[in-house]
Amino acid sequence: MKQQFSYLESNPKITAVIFQEEIFREYPEIKNEFKKLRDKREKIITKFIKRAQKQRKVSLEVDAQSFALLYMGGIRISVLRWKNKDFSYSLKNQADIVLETLFQLLEGKGLR
Repeated sequence: MKQQFSYLESNPKITAVIFQEEIFREYPEIKNEFKKLRDKREKIITKFIKRAQKQRKVSLEVDAQSFALLYMGGIRISVLRWKNKDFSYSLKNQADIVLETLFQLLEGKGLR
């Protein structure tokens, strides 16, 4: 997340494209590429969480697939909010805040 936010902070104009896949509805092959990329990321994160659970590094109460959605959604909403605020603050600093909350979830804090 930190790497992605750092890249986006250095290249803010790219946010106009990467989070607006709906503009590609007239181009199904491009829209499909966005979907494939999103699905691939979800699988990677899910596998990572399940592996960490087997190693007892992540709470077994965490649903890996739901966590992947929260992680990806956290990125998306953080970047869109930053974009809507005219890139007026550090996106990299926002990553620290979002990651801290996600790590707490992985440890089982705040569940139920």
